[in-house]
Amino acid sequence: MPTPEDPEQALLDAITDLRARRTVLGDALVDAALAPLLERLATLSAQLEPPTQPRPTEPARRLRQVSVLFLDIVGSTQLIQMLNPEEVQAVVDGALAAFTAIVKHHGGEVLRYAGDNLKAAFGAHDTAGTREDDAERAVHCGLALLAEAARRGDEVKRLHGFEGFSARVGIHTGGVVRGGGVENENSLSGLAVNIAARLEQAAPAGTLRISVDTYRQVQGRFDVQAQPALQVKGLQEPLQTFLVLGERDRRLRGLRQGVEGTATVLVGRDAELTQLRALTARVFTQGGLGAATVVGEAGLGKSRLLAEVLAEVLAEVVTKVQTALPTDLPAPAPARAAALWSASSHPQGLHQPCGLLRDLLFWHHGVKDSDTQAQAQEKFAAALAPIFGAAADEQTALLGQLIGLDYSASPFIAGILRDGKQLRARGFHAWAEYMRLQAAQQPLVLVLDDLQWADDESLNAIDHLVAVGAALPVVLLCGARPELLQRRPDWGAAWPT
Repeated sequence: MPTPEDPEQALLDAITDLRARRTVLGDALVDAALAPLLERLATLSAQLEPPTQPRPTEPARRLRQVSVLFLDIVGSTQLIQMLNPEEVQAVVDGALAAFTAIVKHHGGEVLRYAGDNLKAAFGAHDTAGTREDDAERAVHCGLALLAEAARRGDEVKRLHGFEGFSARVGIHTGGVVRGGGVENENSLSGLAVNIAARLEQAAPAGTLRISVDTYRQVQGRFDVQAQPALQVKGLQEPLQTFLVLGERDRRLRGLRQGVEGTATVLVGRDAELTQLRALTARVFTQGGLGAATVVGEAGLGKSRLLAEVLAEVLAEVVTKVQTALPTDLPAPAPARAAALWSASSHPQGLHQPCGLLRDLLFWHHGVKDSDTQAQAQEKFAAALAPIFGAAADEQTALLGQLIGLDYSASPFIAGILRDGKQLRARGFHAWAEYMRLQAAQQPLVLVLDDLQWADDESLNAIDHLVAVGAALPVVLLCGARPELLQRRPDWGAAWPT
């Protein structure tokens, strides 16, 4: 319960504790209990805000949703016993300087150094504020920090003959208050900070350990390994945590929903689920394209709803539809299964023309982010050759140029390279033709999530597909937050349902 000494901090701790119980109580109950607490906390925060600009030495305290990262260098104690102080300082200071650069590169800020460890935060800065991908950037940063530590460990072994120099990282996402402590503006207070520190302490050398709260924000983006529940001071229940093994291959990424190993119930979406079932069944029985966009604020279950459709509709409705088809239909129509394609937009995707389209096609054809331009083009061309047949060179160049691969040397592109309108129109035609040929092989279920972050050209390409592909056996399911309708008020209004 809040105490008269610090009601805001007590509320913050209660909120963090409640969020940590999601796996036990379930999302619906936790969200219902959180609502009045968050409202009360917002009121208290407003009351604590001074009427004038705070002095530099006394910054205002504000509640923030932050991903907190702790890093500790492993092996420094043993290193001290082998090297002289100047050499140890050079090794440790050089590593910390490199780690700091990595944190800044990923959009975070280092708030404190303490010997051979550092504390960083993503989403705590006054000017940057909280961003949708804070947790994802923090995890990417954590993996980059471990890679740099491993590289420096090899260097320490080569120069000094010492094995065992590495790092461990812990990350937790939760509410914190910035400012007001002995570290002034670099102070973060709240249970979330303690949890992040505990995760770092519990991480084996060379690993990154994250909390279930962080995992909820990055699910599907990374390969993880569940760990035994971790007891954290301040939490009544042990905390579910994961070791991050690496970034997940694009082809294996799924929709962000739930937590691996935890069953959740879809609440309050029965009507929409029924509509999506009917749409999917109609496409598989009658043909033609069916499209729908599920719009909802963050946390209201739109991604969960799409995932439910994939899990339930594809496993049950499609099977029932296919077994009920007349037996005198020409083969192989009765036995055709649906192909599932999916992609999710990213907050940075707004500035990447046709980025969502590229992600979808790269995912389907196994092109990796780490591939060079030449490797990506080689994989892309090899995948499209059997699809387009004799027209493969031309269509691959047009579609590849549309999604950001450099085909400017192609004779099919060089002549229209300066004609943006024609280049775009022919690229969109190649995209629609590609989807037509794919759907001719088997019906498609195309799931595109988080369209509020999709770039305009990808949105235009989706609209173009719907406009020219009305006869295709395609189920197009989209998820978006209301921000999409601010950009595109008429989004989906003319779509077949």
